[in-house]
Amino acid sequence: MTVPGHAGLSLTAAGISNAGDVSGFYTDANGVTHGFLRLRSGRFSTLSVPGASATQALGVNDRDEVVGVYTVGSGAAATMHGFTWQPGRAFQTVDDPHGAGTTTVNGVNDHGQLVGFYTDAAGNTDGFLASPR
Repeated sequence: MTVPGHAGLSLTAAGISNAGDVSGFYTDANGVTHGFLRLRSGRFSTLSVPGASATQALGVNDRDEVVGVYTVGSGAAATMHGFTWQPGRAFQTVDDPHGAGTTTVNGVNDHGQLVGFYTDAAGNTDGFLASPR
């Protein structure tokens, strides 16, 4: 799989739905990382959280809800936030209250339940399951 119009770019597929839709991320020619959703039909959508320095799409469910992580800033000042996104909707930030700035969402099921992890104040990596309201 390649980025349409940019065959030489580095691309990582990270998730696949039962329908064959694929999520992942790639690095563009300027070194910026973007997420993507490639539908089974071949339609390719680049996903970039507004204001983020990097976006990685890590999972997708059968409703094409994409989850992942985005970074704001760089170096020691960088913070990581989880996100969800669906076609036609805005990005929604997901932060664990105990690990704000260190949250990654790496999976979503067809009920919208999210799984991921964060680093707590003691430096431990903790997993989580979040259910929609």
